[in-house]
Amino acid sequence: MNTTRFPFEYIFRSSALTLVAAVLALMPESAHSNRPGATTPHYLIEMKDGLISLDATDIPLSRILRDISAANGIPVHVDPSLDTRITAHYRNLSLEDLLQRLTQSYALVLELTDDGRYRVAAATVTSVGREKLTPPEATRLRAYSHSAAIPDGLLSNSQKPLHRLLRREASAILLRNAIIDTVAAVEEKRAVSIPEPYRASPSSTCFMVQFSVPIGRTEKEALRKAGAAILGYIPNRTLLVRIRPEKAASLSRLNNVYFVAPYHPYYRIDPRIIRFMETGNPGGSSGLKQGRFNLILFSDIRDARQLLEKQGVQVLSIVTAGGRTFATIACSAEKALELARSDLVEWIEPSGKVGLLNDLAVRRVGARTLRLSHPDLDGSGVIVGVMDTGVDFNHLAFAEDPTQPTSTNLNTRIVYYEARPGGGEVDTNGLIAEVDGIPGDAVGHGTHVAASILGNGALSETVVGAPGSGSAPYASNTFAGVAPAARLVMLEGFAVEGYGWTASEAAYTEYAHGARISANSWGNPELYDYGTESAIWDALVRDADTNSPGDQQLIIFFAAGNEGNGSLYGSGGTAYTIREQGCSKNVITVGALEQSRFATNLPLYSSIWESDSDWEVAWFSSRGPVSATDLRIKPDVVAPGSYVLSAQSKDTNPDEIENPPLPNRDYRYGNVDSGTNYAFMSGTSMATPIAAGAAALIY
Repeated sequence: MNTTRFPFEYIFRSSALTLVAAVLALMPESAHSNRPGATTPHYLIEMKDGLISLDATDIPLSRILRDISAANGIPVHVDPSLDTRITAHYRNLSLEDLLQRLTQSYALVLELTDDGRYRVAAATVTSVGREKLTPPEATRLRAYSHSAAIPDGLLSNSQKPLHRLLRREASAILLRNAIIDTVAAVEEKRAVSIPEPYRASPSSTCFMVQFSVPIGRTEKEALRKAGAAILGYIPNRTLLVRIRPEKAASLSRLNNVYFVAPYHPYYRIDPRIIRFMETGNPGGSSGLKQGRFNLILFSDIRDARQLLEKQGVQVLSIVTAGGRTFATIACSAEKALELARSDLVEWIEPSGKVGLLNDLAVRRVGARTLRLSHPDLDGSGVIVGVMDTGVDFNHLAFAEDPTQPTSTNLNTRIVYYEARPGGGEVDTNGLIAEVDGIPGDAVGHGTHVAASILGNGALSETVVGAPGSGSAPYASNTFAGVAPAARLVMLEGFAVEGYGWTASEAAYTEYAHGARISANSWGNPELYDYGTESAIWDALVRDADTNSPGDQQLIIFFAAGNEGNGSLYGSGGTAYTIREQGCSKNVITVGALEQSRFATNLPLYSSIWESDSDWEVAWFSSRGPVSATDLRIKPDVVAPGSYVLSAQSKDTNPDEIENPPLPNRDYRYGNVDSGTNYAFMSGTSMATPIAAGAAALIY
């Protein structure tokens, strides 16, 4: 293979580079620091076998990317406002690795080729980490880095860089609280050091079996013939099995078996329980304070309630979905540890409380243009389920005929409403409300969410000031939802123990009353990462009615969460802050965008920077990926979630001045005056119904 080097003014054209993935990557500061005393630009690029070597001194980033783009035929764009001059020296990097080192973050557009592979169609640099508008107090995103070591808190027997252990072809076993380098374990005899209280007993029947080849029927059948029952899969190429301990050693002699080890209780326990056992400090976990825990039982466990009660715990709820059994129990942390040792439980974590995740938005997702060109695409015939704080069923936004009064069973598009008392407290961004089970919406959150999906816009003319939406007086349907002819199933309460519903009851009830789309603007503000709630909702997407034959599929949306802690300009933030329900693999998780309202409605400080863009991710929107060992991209989609104007419940008064003022309340200050029938709210709670409404248009 010939190698060509070229100076500043020349471009070498080579075959296109191939990329198969996109990540958000940290930028080393050294890549952007100019050499002291460098006065003459110096620039060499070498391309060989699809790899790039770069030797650049004080060269514009846009020039480097333009030259690479010309060489491989892939458009690589950097906004002029983000351009900077680069001093960097790298050898034999892929385009992906080079972008990772030269930029703060980037996005790739992938297209499917005729042979079924994905290739990059275009790349865009979204941040170089030197944007002048980014305030110094903004938190930087703790994103995955190729050079990163294993994060603190993950037990491991390896010193390899994290990316080498997370590759698909790697041999590491990836657990929630541990990474096992099986090459180090087998060839170097370096085992993971499990603390004694969390080690499996000699009588334990649960083992991990890793294969050296992709797992197929042959490998599974060999395990069964050896007396092992398959309980589940663990990445990479590992099966969780149950087998008598005296037979476990024989598994290592099966063809293509590479590694066999006990599935220690440590691997089954949420790290917060372990910290609590060691320190006695529950931190912010309400589950640890109250002695409530969520469990996933092994798939071969039957009569779960009876078995758990024999262990001396109080069973609060049991859910069966997708062939799995999930339970919420009340017990001490010591008893929870005993359960983890019992070989009944695959995973145990503290339970948690519920937190809510709160016209222009309709325009942003293209619904208004669609409505004008295709007036019949308005959600007619589609029923959407919403689980929230209730709904103001007298609000004309939910009427069949907005010129006539509406109520339950009178001129309404609410086909079913069920309120269940829960007694639990709900954190509504600074306000605490109880799930009272009384029809209506004393919080206002559910009314706002439901109307964003399917409100008809009635009483829009009462809005006095809505910056970004033109000037008053407004037409009667200006602030309609995305699918204004769709119908509603409202479940008041939440699918968490103590809040009235189980997840399976909620999904079944929505499905039984005709809903095929479910919008959930709530989540657990204490739990992040894939856990018991994630697994339950994964199963319910596939089958919302487990008592009927076949699969009754339900499209489920969840809000990502409001813990992103980014800057007011869309950059930065805290990784791994997607709430547990949103970490599900099968649900559609929704993040929030800003909206160009340039609204100022707070008495103490200006909020214009929170609503000055149509493309920036909202500062509060939770960031992914799921976790340090689960690099699935979340959220799945984003939708407008800042200053969303939607129906206001008559039982609330968000225009009321609070002391101290709460940022998401709709004060009548500056250029905002939404009147008494509509209210502005912000949050991924508000983005989720916009996405669900868009789904209703195309269902």
